[in-house]
Amino acid sequence: MMTKGLKINGDDSDILSVRLEHLLNCYDRSEGDVSWGLLWLDVVMRPEVGYNILELEGEINNSDFGKKISLEKLLEFSSQISQAINILVLGDKDPKNIKRFETDDLMYAKCEYVIELVDSSYWIVHSNNSVFLNNIFEKIPGTEYLNSIL
Repeated sequence: MMTKGLKINGDDSDILSVRLEHLLNCYDRSEGDVSWGLLWLDVVMRPEVGYNILELEGEINNSDFGKKISLEKLLEFSSQISQAINILVLGDKDPKNIKRFETDDLMYAKCEYVIELVDSSYWIVHSNNSVFLNNIFEKIPGTEYLNSIL
């Protein structure tokens, strides 16, 4: 399967202007049922959220399968993040693909959607869904295509 990738730097501000929900809102829900999962999480939540994010991060980061989550819950969760540092979200029609992979290349080959935040600095998105990638490219400033892989 051929996947393409994007690097998203956002606008020219000192703080990354692109949030997870901006990327998720570029997903066309008419694509059908997709399973979603959080595979890595390092964030600061808004103070009013009121649950133990360190416990959730430990649960996700120490699991081979992360945390399965619906798109709606993922959007709700992402709107409660005050500061995102590192995030890895996978999406695929086959729920068995929501897991840790031995290599990034294998993850990109197996999962229809890979959304990764790196050190609060930029997002990397890989997908075989060109509509999703084009939506991001057209709607989000500071987006560039990476070389095709696989």
